[in-house]
Amino acid sequence: MELDVELLSAAESGQPGARAYFWDGPWVSLGRFQRPDRVFQNGLTAHWVARPTGGRAVQHGQDICLSVAVPLPSESSLRSLGPIYESLTSPILAAFQTIEIDAVIANDVKAPSGSESADCFSLRTGYDVTDRSTGKKLGGCALRVTHHGALLQSSFPFGPMDSQIRGYVGVFTPFDAQAVAEEFGAAVERVLSIGLSERTF
Repeated sequence: MELDVELLSAAESGQPGARAYFWDGPWVSLGRFQRPDRVFQNGLTAHWVARPTGGRAVQHGQDICLSVAVPLPSESSLRSLGPIYESLTSPILAAFQTIEIDAVIANDVKAPSGSESADCFSLRTGYDVTDRSTGKKLGGCALRVTHHGALLQSSFPFGPMDSQIRGYVGVFTPFDAQAVAEEFGAAVERVLSIGLSERTF
């Protein structure tokens, strides 16, 4: 998470960046407004970390995380959340489409599977990434917008995971995560016209 915070800090200074990463074992990331005692069932025993972005809890371990951060202009007309989400998710969609998964933005909202659920995948928001052919949620996205930059964090599960998250859904779609990681960097440079250094990707 500290590296994603550094991505946002660099973007605020005018340097865009992106990274793809995997987790070493099972971890849970919490949205910046979540409390552990309201997320975990049967007490707190899971390894967890707080994200700089909002949203619900995400189980990690059999997923790939894709993050991208860009500078933002001060003009209010260019700081609307919808266009920022669409812009920063565009290289993610492109990466999945290269491995023949027709990823699109959901553009709708489905109710959570349970009112007590703290799991990101219990709710599909209008900016989540879904499979056009099935309507299934592929991954969750969370955004942080500051005065001078924006950070998008996303997680895409590709295998089954056990979890202590309250109301955990366990949705995943098998795919070649390494291929997505490789395509993501190229897609960021191509779609967003961003030059990435090895330091940031």
